[in-house]
Amino acid sequence: LVAHICAGALAGVGGSLMVTVQQYLSPADVGFEIAAFALLAVVIGGTTSVIGALLGAGLIVATRDWVAGSWPGHGPLLLGVLFVATVYVLPRGLAGLRGGNDGGNGRSSGAPVPEDQPPSAPAPNPAGKVSP
Repeated sequence: LVAHICAGALAGVGGSLMVTVQQYLSPADVGFEIAAFALLAVVIGGTTSVIGALLGAGLIVATRDWVAGSWPGHGPLLLGVLFVATVYVLPRGLAGLRGGNDGGNGRSSGAPVPEDQPPSAPAPNPAGKVSP
């Protein structure tokens, strides 16, 4: 929570400084398309590493530029299909293709992941007393 608050504060300060310097704010600077591209880059690339997000951004920009020349007007449709396919086929994104459990920090620990243990049943109380 503290990290999100700090990131939001930095983004707010950066945005206010940008408006102060440029003295103009166009809708293209804060549009939905830019925010959607950033989200797509992280989801498609993978949330576990910066390299994955960079790969996702490169893939999105290449796809957008390729589609703009071949099929004008169909870019958002293809990016949406790419997003849905990635979520279903590669839930960890492109960074998840390299395998291993990196714990979200980009490093593989090498330790096996413990399987989920079923919850143990409470021990029976022979005296029938309820503990506080």
